[in-house]
Amino acid sequence: MTSREFSVQMIPDSAVGAWIFGSILSLFVEFILLWRLSPTVSEDICVSFRHELNDLYNEYSLSRDKSSTMPPPKEERIVWEYTTRDFLSKTRFDSVLGANRFSALMQCIQSGDASSWRKNGMRTA
Repeated sequence: MTSREFSVQMIPDSAVGAWIFGSILSLFVEFILLWRLSPTVSEDICVSFRHELNDLYNEYSLSRDKSSTMPPPKEERIVWEYTTRDFLSKTRFDSVLGANRFSALMQCIQSGDASSWRKNGMRTA
């Protein structure tokens, strides 16, 4: 076997090796790291990003139309929905967390007043 034949054979062998390594790494992340996440990870994320959530909430609540005929609880729900969408589009937790944990994070953010992560400093309208 010449050195040229050896280098040509190395390309598919390294591709198969990279695929095996990637598959093992994917299984490790999915079944070891993500499996051990706390059930309260969404609340922990909300506590960690509380200031960013406060800023987004205040920004959207200030831009509400004061002459709206919509009931205040519905307006509040809409503000939390916009806050959630903006926050999650900036942080991209959907690429890290599974669908169940991501939806729990969305619910935790949208809960607003009822959530235990919400501490002092959030302006209510």
